[in-house]
Formats: sequence, structure tokens, C-alpha cells
Amino acid sequence: MPAPQCSIHLLPEVYASLSSLKSHATLLRSFRLASLSANPEAFGTPYEIASQLPLSDWETKLQTSSASHIIATWHLPLQETTAKNTGGREIEDEVTTREEWVAMVVLVGPVPAPTNAPGMVEWAINPLASSPNTPIGRFWIEGVFTLPTARGKGICTALLGRAVEIAADIGGQEGAEKVVVEIRVGIANEHAARVYKAAGFAFVGSGETEDRKWKLMEKSVDIGKRS
Repeated sequence: MPAPQCSIHLLPEVYASLSSLKSHATLLRSFRLASLSANPEAFGTPYEIASQLPLSDWETKLQTSSASHIIATWHLPLQETTAKNTGGREIEDEVTTREEWVAMVVLVGPVPAPTNAPGMVEWAINPLASSPNTPIGRFWIEGVFTLPTARGKGICTALLGRAVEIAADIGGQEGAEKVVVEIRVGIANEHAARVYKAAGFAFVGSGETEDRKWKLMEKSVDIGKRS
């Protein structure tokens, strides 16, 4: 469980007003750029490119149905927002704008397998995760980052767990019997690998770009056997 002073929120696709959308887009841009500045591997888009994106692009990211932005905030007394999962209901601005964002996980999917991002070479997937007899919903974690002041409190593990739950919900709605959530971790990033392993992810393959080698980890959920 995350620290008791931390709350988890799933950002919606539909906002109560244009000003609310712009406020959330501004916070998203600020958090993502700070994350990339501290860790260039935190999210898929490099800092040099992300820093040049206009606010409208960040608004589009929030409204993209295939991407789920899950954040953790400090000292937010309201209940977790699930607007995205229930048809994009409106939420009040203060739910996710008046408190500090301390961590984020971005879930993308469902996507075709294997989940190759632009520029990525094809990797080896565990064949047991691709049974032709079982409809599978595939998702991947596009980015993960926790502020240094919020680390070691179980927040990242909680966000990853929430991401897997969301993937299972979406997969179930689309008729999948099983979902697989994948994440890439740099070969040298042993700390992140330990965090992902603690969240139930296992190593299943590897891959590389021109300047980076990484391992592929995944977690699968049998939707019919969820408790």
C-alpha cells in the first residue's frame, strides 16, 4: 500500500471545462519535463522533443483514449477518481490540480503484439503469453517516474498495480480472457527492475535501440480468475 498521505488518481479524458483541461495539461507537461530532466529514460519521448511541444499536444495526450495517466498526489482527502473507466465523467478541478503530483505511470493499450514503439527493434516475447487459443489484451507501460522525496513508500508499486487493474478492466470490456502488461527497463537500471519485480513483473526478453539496451518485463492477469 502507498503512504497514507498519498492518493492515487486516474486522469479522465473529458474535463469539466477548457480551463480544467489546460490546467491538467500544464501540470502534465511540468511533471513529465521534470521527470525527463532527472531521468531521460522515464518516458518514451526525449526531453529535447518533449520540451518543444505546445500545450495543445499535452491536451491531446490527456484526451487520447488509448493512454491512461495514473498519478499519485500528496494529502488529497477525496476518493480515487475513476472517471476514465466509467465513460469520462466530469471531475472537479481541485481533485488533481490543488495537490502536488509526486508520481506517474502511463499505461498504453490495448496494442498489437509485440508492442514496438517507433525506433524499437522487435524483441522476443514469452511464447506462453501468446497462446492462439486465448484472446489476449496487450498493454505497455509508456513511462514511470516517482519524485525522489516520494520514493521508498510503496507509491510506484501501487501505481503499477492500479495500471494492471485498469488494463484488466479494459481488456475484459473488449472480450479478452487474459491481459499482458509489458514494461522496458534499462539493462543497468537494477533499482527499477527490483521495483517492477516487487510489483509482480517478470523478465521475458530483451531489445535495444541505437543508444540503449533494455530488458522486457511483463505481468499477465487471467481476467476470469481475478479476485
